Amino acid sequence: MRASVLSAQATILVLGSIGALGCEQSQAEPSLTQALNELVTAVSVSDWPAVWELTDDEARADLLAVHKELHGALTIVEGVVEANDVPAAKRALGSTLVSDLPVGSDAIGPKLLGRLFVISDIRLDEHARDGLEVASVEEADDVTVVTTIVGEVFRFQRTQTGWRSLLVRDLLERSGLATTYRKRAAAVLEGDRAQRAAWSASQNPKSAHGAYNLARAALQSTPIDAKSLFTFLDTPSRDALVKAIERSRVVQRAVQKRHKGDARVAVYKKKKMWHYVRAGSDRQLYMYWAQEPEFEAPFATRAPPVRVETTEDGARATVHTADGGQVSFIKEKDGYWKLAGQAERLLKLLWEPMDRAYERLARPPEFWKYKDD
Repeated sequence: MRASVLSAQATILVLGSIGALGCEQSQAEPSLTQALNELVTAVSVSDWPAVWELTDDEARADLLAVHKELHGALTIVEGVVEANDVPAAKRALGSTLVSDLPVGSDAIGPKLLGRLFVISDIRLDEHARDGLEVASVEEADDVTVVTTIVGEVFRFQRTQTGWRSLLVRDLLERSGLATTYRKRAAAVLEGDRAQRAAWSASQNPKSAHGAYNLARAALQSTPIDAKSLFTFLDTPSRDALVKAIERSRVVQRAVQKRHKGDARVAVYKKKKMWHYVRAGSDRQLYMYWAQEPEFEAPFATRAPPVRVETTEDGARATVHTADGGQVSFIKEKDGYWKLAGQAERLLKLLWEPMDRAYERLARPPEFWKYKDD
């Protein structure tokens, strides 16, 4: 077909041009004539499953690839562009073409074709279809070219399962839709990669991803860099550590009344109190605890950050990692980001054991002679 026929926003006159194949029909094989008529009929009645079946494999694969790339770009574009630009960016990424069509869902191809024809404003010209006939059929490489008496051209490929139309391939090539969408998707993906690289390298504790990177690095150190990790505990978490130390001191005094010297130290270690005894501050307690087998890291993931979700007031953030993990942070008054939600966890792990021991102080002294409940 002429370029003007298949350009975006143009009317394709030739789709209906084979409505009456006349005196020249003998030049086309019956199977080719049938494929041509089926194509015209399918487009005329918007039978997109039939058009999809008549479309060549390359065009179908290309369209599905574009669909997948656009979906990938649409899922991350909100993290790449400014919030005010998101609606326009989504439209530029073909949201009207691929929305509500998840990758891998049924009948993606036919649905995409229908939307593609609508977006391109492709329609049949009823006046142009009257009286047009086949003028010639020619072979060019592996393509069969059908030319009508008014000069319009249809291209087909012969396959083992029948004729396949190159109409969709021509549409994608001449309208530039596939190329345009792919360039836009690639730009978003590149922006996302650049952003991820920057986030992974950031060591700015005044950003949530920077704070996460520093805390992650502390956990990946051998041994664990508990001193650095402690700096990312917020005020309530440090208060929980102080509370644990205070409760442990009461228990220590009870042990001191019952045991002396090496026996006292043995009880401390037996009852898993040695890190409490040695600690003179909340930071020391955390550092000594990090050396114990019972230590529990503040988060499990060690993967790099890929996205940061911040609350509307900017006070809280969730760092999303490459392995699907989520780590919560809270911004303190000094502008530094701290690990959120650790206080309750530290109370359970460090204060509650001492509180239970404190409650058992009323028991007979035999409890402290290396006996466990």
